[in-house]
Amino acid sequence: MAADRTCPKCGSVFAYPWKLKRHQQRKTSCEPILDANAAPDAAHKCRYCGRAFTTQQALSRHTLHRCKIANSEEGMEKLFEHTLQRQLAEQKLATEQQKLAAEQQKLAAERQSAKVDALQAQVAELATLLKGQLAGAPRPAGAAIERAVVVNAGPTTNIAQQTNNVQVTQNIIQILPWDGDRRISVDAGQIAAAFAENGRLKEYAGWSDHEMVDPDRAPPYVAELYVDLTKRAHADPSARNVYLNPRRSDQALVHMAGGKWEVLPLGETTRLLFDGITADLRRVTLTATELKQLPAEAQNAVSMAKLMYQGEPEEYVVRAKGPMSAHLVNTAPAVSSA
Repeated sequence: MAADRTCPKCGSVFAYPWKLKRHQQRKTSCEPILDANAAPDAAHKCRYCGRAFTTQQALSRHTLHRCKIANSEEGMEKLFEHTLQRQLAEQKLATEQQKLAAEQQKLAAERQSAKVDALQAQVAELATLLKGQLAGAPRPAGAAIERAVVVNAGPTTNIAQQTNNVQVTQNIIQILPWDGDRRISVDAGQIAAAFAENGRLKEYAGWSDHEMVDPDRAPPYVAELYVDLTKRAHADPSARNVYLNPRRSDQALVHMAGGKWEVLPLGETTRLLFDGITADLRRVTLTATELKQLPAEAQNAVSMAKLMYQGEPEEYVVRAKGPMSAHLVNTAPAVSSA
């Protein structure tokens, strides 16, 4: 099995177990995907390999030039694989914990039922003895009245301990978390720039209302708008919270608020980004001060494009697959820090 030949630190796979053993015993230790010795609350910690530093300057030098994860395609592939394996392990652990909890609950119920049965038997025996005494019957030799045991037959409440994840400052630039309230953000200025600089969007803005919602003509232009705005949002390095898997064009790696990485299908990732852009388009069209920043034809085009996307969002996710894959390749850290 490959698991028997995979280094748990750096993720390297070897042809034979003895080669893995030699790799692990060498004097210079391999570079871990994530530094297990780093304090979880370290102030200056690399979000790619987890290594902690004493100053912000040292962290900057490391991430921009020395981090083997952030500055190579092979490193990002290892981070993807590490994240997938961690997610699978967490899912397996959660399933096992659920099974254990169910077994414990079943065992507790069986024990409770046994206690109730024992109590009922004692009560029945006590009732028989009392009935015999009241009828004047002689007490059987050796018979003893045992004290009834009070059994708590009420429900048992399991209290699950919850751990609050503390967000740690660990980036050179404060990356907006994928699971935060600003996964992606576009403003009126970026929307106006898109219609001023993108030739296809200029063409779309010049159409009539009927043409803008034509199901045969409009979808390519609507998809163009959403991809264009995604690129403009990610022009800010702090907004680059998503990368494409170097080996799997159908997977994306996203950076969460707690510092963890998660792997998502590219289709789901695109849908979440486009939903966020739709929310911003709605906000701009409903805010008078922002709406004034858009030319009149762009105002109308934004409203129509938003309606088209909301009608069939999955169609635009499919249409945008190629352009989004190409764009997310360009947000990779090795490229962005060059």
